[in-house]
Amino acid sequence: MKNNEIVEGSILSVLSIFFIIESLKLHNNQELALSPALFPLIITSMGLFLSILLIFKGIKKTDYIRSDKGNIRLVLLIVALSFLYLILLERFSFILSSVIYLFLFTFILGERKWWLLILISTLTPVLIWYLFANLLGVYLP
Repeated sequence: MKNNEIVEGSILSVLSIFFIIESLKLHNNQELALSPALFPLIITSMGLFLSILLIFKGIKKTDYIRSDKGNIRLVLLIVALSFLYLILLERFSFILSSVIYLFLFTFILGERKWWLLILISTLTPVLIWYLFANLLGVYLP
């Protein structure tokens, strides 16, 4: 294919469909608003929608061809990192897994200021954990 956006959108679409199917397995015959599948369904549906938009953007853009191979490598690296996050989440706590994931994710995306990497990767999971545990009464693993 001539356009990386089509390839990237296709890969992300397949992954989104996979995660939608997996999140439907979390649904436990109660109302969907109370189901643990609701949030993953919302997020993965948005991912599917955005990946389809990316495919259409790649199809529509025929006036030039991008030749950089970095984008597909970046997408595959982020997908691999996301799978690593799922594995870490099963073995360790939410906060520790998220700190590792966010640190590596922001580093891969190009942030090189160590103080900012540490700040983002530590404060974000702690804030999310606090909001869920203390305000919503939902305890994260």
